[in-house]
Amino acid sequence: MSELQELNGENGESGRAGLLQRFNHYLGDPGYLDTHVRRLQSVTSADLQRAVAAYLRPRARATVITRPRATGEP
Repeated sequence: MSELQELNGENGESGRAGLLQRFNHYLGDPGYLDTHVRRLQSVTSADLQRAVAAYLRPRARATVITRPRATGEP
């Protein structure tokens, strides 16, 4: 097994090989990895604070209530 395969997650969706394939599929450039890493590394704590303030507002939420099925219910 190669290093790329070992770094893959379940069903090949995560890890290095999956990421390279997504860059290839959506951008036509599996070499976009370096740009992607630089963009991630450029994020600052101030950037995160701005995003939290803009998108994670107390009233901007959804509440999901689940309940078990009754016996015999499809």
